[in-house]
Amino acid sequence: MVAQRQRGRAGRDGNAGRESNRHPEGGAPRRLHPRAHSGYKRAMRAATLLCLSLAAALQAPDERSDAERAIAWAEDLVRRGAFEEAAREYRSIARVHPNEPEGELAARRSAKNALLGWNALVENGPAANRVDVVITGDGYMLKHQDSLAKLAADVPPLFERQQVFREYWSYLNFHVAHVVSADDGIDGYGREADTALGGYTRATDAGHVGVNGPLVWKVLDEIPALDRLAIVFVKQGLLGTGGGGIATIGGRSDRTTLHEFGHAFAGLGDEYAQRTHDRGKPRSGINVSATEDPKLVPWAHWLEAKVPGIGVYQGAGGHERGCWKPVASDCLMEHGEQLCPVCREAVVLRIHHFVDPIESCEPAPQPISPWDGRVLDGDAKLEFSVRTLLPAKHALEARWYVLSAAEGLRTGDPLGGVTPVGPDKPKTGPATGPLPGSKPPPGALKEKPRERRFQDRRDRGALVPILDEPRSVDRHGKDGLTTFTLDRKALEKWKLGPGRYRIVCRVVDTTKLPGERFAWVLKDERGLLESERGWWVEVR
Repeated sequence: MVAQRQRGRAGRDGNAGRESNRHPEGGAPRRLHPRAHSGYKRAMRAATLLCLSLAAALQAPDERSDAERAIAWAEDLVRRGAFEEAAREYRSIARVHPNEPEGELAARRSAKNALLGWNALVENGPAANRVDVVITGDGYMLKHQDSLAKLAADVPPLFERQQVFREYWSYLNFHVAHVVSADDGIDGYGREADTALGGYTRATDAGHVGVNGPLVWKVLDEIPALDRLAIVFVKQGLLGTGGGGIATIGGRSDRTTLHEFGHAFAGLGDEYAQRTHDRGKPRSGINVSATEDPKLVPWAHWLEAKVPGIGVYQGAGGHERGCWKPVASDCLMEHGEQLCPVCREAVVLRIHHFVDPIESCEPAPQPISPWDGRVLDGDAKLEFSVRTLLPAKHALEARWYVLSAAEGLRTGDPLGGVTPVGPDKPKTGPATGPLPGSKPPPGALKEKPRERRFQDRRDRGALVPILDEPRSVDRHGKDGLTTFTLDRKALEKWKLGPGRYRIVCRVVDTTKLPGERFAWVLKDERGLLESERGWWVEVR
């Protein structure tokens, strides 16, 4: 985490962005802001960067066009915090290359309301298998981007202090998007401001802040690591709102940021009873209910498990009467600091909409059909390994199976298919992307699709039960690596003769932390906490 913060500080250092005034294409030095000329250390840093650039150029030829190199240079300036210099560079590219795609891109990024660039704050793993949260602002002019960078850098540590996000910290990535606005105001009370994301004052009793959701996604769509999850700080806004993947924050309240992210990320409802605006009739959700019937409330499974503190308490969803919540008080979705068990369960499941507990495997997994397995002959042995993600305090469970094709398989296809199958009716699923017939989430990138196995892991469906007992169960928590060896000795022990076998590693997150009586997730209807990989083997 220290290294991550150091990287974040390096990316946010405005002075670092002014280290070099020489364009990568060469030529005369550019004229910089007066602050960029001061300081012996800054000059030494510039010299170091120039040496590194020259060394890299000598190592490999750069086949990019002049326009592509210029864009890369401008993007690097943003990452190093040289925002004004980056804007000047984009304007120059737009003038020099007006009829090229890079010139059009530069024109967009140098507009009065534009996405100037972005930078990683915390990178715990590949975007294809992480929850990627983008932090940005509205009403932040070019001269305010240093302030936005500092504000964004404070958000990841805030999340890490939250129990549920701390436990699944390695599942998260955070990015800052530098969105420039022409004005620093907000629409409302007879005033209009020209801002990039359309920040405005909502018609609530206290004038909560809001933004234009479609505009947010249009502006941020260029970011490759976009899961449609954004935290937007609106300059001069009040309080906060959340929903549809966007947490909109006025001011800098830590609790408001986390509360609104609970709405935006997991679809949680308000557990307070105070009126904020006319909400109409009470409606049921994950953590609020329009009925007090303990068998019908959304958290009935928690009541059945007799978890201490969970009940049916009146006063929620902005209604003093006619709406109920699972805990009496102290939930973040009311006025507390941490999530109640019901809300925590929803957040854990939501994380697993995006993240597969299995990070990688060796060898590469094989679909059920066509058969293309490895051969075990004589005294040879076959090695299989799976690497999982690592929660902070509890270990994932890996179960290894050896399933006989002659007896018929009953397992989920680790590459997509989830239907019970037998040797006569194999089923094959796609290697990447959503299942056939499923739709990607709204606004999914068209030119640069996410290389996920599933756009949303709910598309896969729950894995079917495996009837056989596992041959090995591994509860690993140190390095996330589980291994399985198949050899003649093991086959004799299990009384398995020649034939074809399916080796399956099924990984399960029990969500049960050491010392705790109850798991964090009691109900996982879609099997999001499970994943598997499989291989064919022929024993001769």
